[in-house]
Amino acid sequence: MYFTILVIVHVAGAIMGIGPSFGFAVLGAMADKGDDATKLTLFRAMTAIDSRLVTPVALVTQPVTGALLIFNRGINHGFFAVRHLWLIISIVFYIAILYVSYLVSRPRVRRMIGLLEAGQGQGEEFQKLEATSKVLGPIFGLLTTAIVVLMIWKPGSGCGVQIC
Repeated sequence: MYFTILVIVHVAGAIMGIGPSFGFAVLGAMADKGDDATKLTLFRAMTAIDSRLVTPVALVTQPVTGALLIFNRGINHGFFAVRHLWLIISIVFYIAILYVSYLVSRPRVRRMIGLLEAGQGQGEEFQKLEATSKVLGPIFGLLTTAIVVLMIWKPGSGCGVQIC
């Protein structure tokens, strides 16, 4: 029963907490086509979704339930064995996403909001920051998708979904 609850919370966290971040690509594309007021509104909305939904799940729910699942299933024994490579890669991707998101992307978005609030949404600095976001967004999406595939497939473990 404990394992089932952990899996439900972990999967629900991924869907409800991480899933909305895929919408940032759509909102970003809409902002790109809008005027400064539209950009500001959409960036504020993305920041609110990130800080109130994505961040708590990404920094608390997923790591805690993930660690508890690892210990519950005894995967911590022989953790660095080849059969757990799917999990190690997933964790590395997750840490990379968190690192780049919170230490690179988030400060840039906040700076973009500040520039928009100051009426400098058409300046060179804003365009450079926007260009970085356009590069990072798809990378986050690809890495997140890779994590989902690895978590379902579990290649080499003998216990994931069998792809024939």
